[in-house]
Amino acid sequence: METDLKLPYAEVYRIKISRKEKCTESFVYKELLKLHPGFSEESLWDYKPLCSRKSSEKEIIAVVLERDFYIEKRALENNISFYVKNEAKKIRLFSKFKFIRNGERRKIRIIPFVVAVAAFLSLIILSLLGVKNIKKPAVMEETVIEVQTEKAMNVFELINHCAKIIESHKGIIKQLSFNAFSANSGSLVFSVTDCEPYSLIKNLNQIENILECSCGSILYNNEKENFEIKANIKFAGLIQKTTEEMELFELQNELTQILKEINVIPILSSVEKGSRKISFKLEVKESELKIVNEKLDALFYERNLFITDFLEAKGSSSNLYIINFEVIELDKNQGIKNISEEEKLSEIFEKDKTAKKVENIIQKQTEHKENIDIKNYKKIGSVQKDGKQFFYYRNDEGKIILSEDNYE
Repeated sequence: METDLKLPYAEVYRIKISRKEKCTESFVYKELLKLHPGFSEESLWDYKPLCSRKSSEKEIIAVVLERDFYIEKRALENNISFYVKNEAKKIRLFSKFKFIRNGERRKIRIIPFVVAVAAFLSLIILSLLGVKNIKKPAVMEETVIEVQTEKAMNVFELINHCAKIIESHKGIIKQLSFNAFSANSGSLVFSVTDCEPYSLIKNLNQIENILECSCGSILYNNEKENFEIKANIKFAGLIQKTTEEMELFELQNELTQILKEINVIPILSSVEKGSRKISFKLEVKESELKIVNEKLDALFYERNLFITDFLEAKGSSSNLYIINFEVIELDKNQGIKNISEEEKLSEIFEKDKTAKKVENIIQKQTEHKENIDIKNYKKIGSVQKDGKQFFYYRNDEGKIILSEDNYE
């Protein structure tokens, strides 16, 4: 399959240089910095010198290509060929031997081929001339191509970085979701309240992987601002491991066993054969949420699993949270960036007021170590906390007492 490089995905430049001047990669790079708006080290580009004896100048064709377009075409067709038309000829660019699937330029280390050829030819000539006792040249090693792959973004790292900024603005959230909708882009959505959105957006926009941050409609409830922040995310192209179906089921089973060990309740799990994705739906107690988030982050990092979909939100019960996640296994040559941000997500969730009140009463009673006889007190209600049933009693002075004992 062939693809003609032209607008809107490709910008083509013709650069003139004198015949005496060398056509080097650094020279073309400097010229493109002058010619192409927004050109930088992150840009995807390639070039080829054109030969002509008629002119006193040499000409270079250089192309700056949209990375998303390149990645999509390479993903759909492994043997795709990119070209630029030059009169009746096709100038081939962006060869797969020069660029890897995510658009990164291959770093090539080649053993001097000319030396090997010269040694081989010398041996043949000397053999024909009848020269004996010639030492054979050392066998040359094969050409080595070193491919440097950029590490994949750590999704939890990004989420916790955003959570840290939301916390600094005194904001709280009701839920968050992340979705990777292509091999190098996605979106992150927070449902936020208790802070104003505009300065928050300004600070979130400064995060490395966030291209653009926006806010939808603002709902005012008891003078509190409620709004949804959506961030468009850009990250290094993903290289997924080629995994057989049985390997996926083995990984699913292994993850299930690990999840059961970290105090979560697995609700649902599935394997998608075509996309090679594994998904889970979990329930987590509010008191365990922080440590579960930390352990999930460590698990995904250690097992080289990239999160393609993630949701964390309050469950139907006041002390339960729902976590949905979907992961893919990355190629062994592409790891995930290290963990450096501390877990902040669990700390910015909107907490249940009743549960918090219960927690405060329990803490006070524990601190004072009161020996309370509640048999003659009036029971006024009950609440569940961390899977236990607690009962409210009011004493003669009107003070509320909380106990696990149930007296009618």
